[in-house]
Amino acid sequence: MDIRLTNLTKHYEGVEALRGLNAEIKSGSLVSLLGPSGCGKSTILNLIAGLIEPNEGEVFFGDKNMNNVEPEHRNIGMVFQSYALYPHMSALKNIVFPLKMKKVPKKEAEERAKEIAKLVKIEELLNRKPKALSGGQQQRVAIARALIKNPQVLLLDEPFSNLDARLRIEMREEIKNIQKKTQITTLFVTHDQEEAMSISDQILLLNEGELQQYTNPKEMYDEPRNRFVANFLGNPPLNILKALWKKEEDHFVIEVQQEGYDSIKISLQENQVKACSDKITTQTEVGIRPENVIVRKEKKENSIPCSVSHIQLMGKELYIKVQIKNQKMIFIAPWNSDINVGETVYIEIQKALLF
Repeated sequence: MDIRLTNLTKHYEGVEALRGLNAEIKSGSLVSLLGPSGCGKSTILNLIAGLIEPNEGEVFFGDKNMNNVEPEHRNIGMVFQSYALYPHMSALKNIVFPLKMKKVPKKEAEERAKEIAKLVKIEELLNRKPKALSGGQQQRVAIARALIKNPQVLLLDEPFSNLDARLRIEMREEIKNIQKKTQITTLFVTHDQEEAMSISDQILLLNEGELQQYTNPKEMYDEPRNRFVANFLGNPPLNILKALWKKEEDHFVIEVQQEGYDSIKISLQENQVKACSDKITTQTEVGIRPENVIVRKEKKENSIPCSVSHIQLMGKELYIKVQIKNQKMIFIAPWNSDINVGETVYIEIQKALLF
């Protein structure tokens, strides 16, 4: 089922939760609604589900306008943050419940439930009640209950928020596998950028009720539309450096005024620079991803000197905290780099974003 959102706007007591959103979700895709708390993610999900009505705009399933269609007639499955399982019912009865409401014969409903249970890998747990299940198992029951109706659209509202870090990673993979097998158009609400980057076909990134960018994870990370997008994605976060820049023939020159040094000029080729706005001026800010540098101990042309204030080993990487032009920054170096706190190192920029 294709979903089309046209000029979608929603107010709550004078607060504009969503402003003029336009987006198309392709049939069979998994789209993450990403952004900070209060940006409008759950509002979009509730508008699609029909749980709230828009002040302006339309929700289309295919060519059908759904604005006046009741939630129970939209053929959607929804998994909430709380799972909302009935504590007095077994996992099997929880899964079967939507079909019971539709008066589907008991035998047929239970056979369907067992098929879905195999898909979500809980076939051995069907006789247990929710209190006898782990958080991850309860979540699988909730997903099975949402899938049993053969919905055209699956809506997931921060379904991993109650799980520990390791289980969250496992469940990401499971959700992606289930979605690919069923080919159900799926919208997934999260504020966790790593979660969105790892499972999404497309990410719809919001801030303060407005669409910031809607594209695939790689393009959003490599070619952010603005500073908010660039800053929101990435861990460790983007480093921002104030600098002067100009274009000379086929390359860019970025000039950094570093205290205690002469003006440092960095030359970058066109394919190393991405302008993230149509309003770039010569007095600008340069965004540098922590991984898009080479950290050296010896001075080279095109490198910026800086003092190391902190080092943290993260798996096979070193997070090196430095200061450039009175700004603290974090860069990544190989774990076996011979770098110590208090030393001067030289940062060679490989890619830069201009704001």
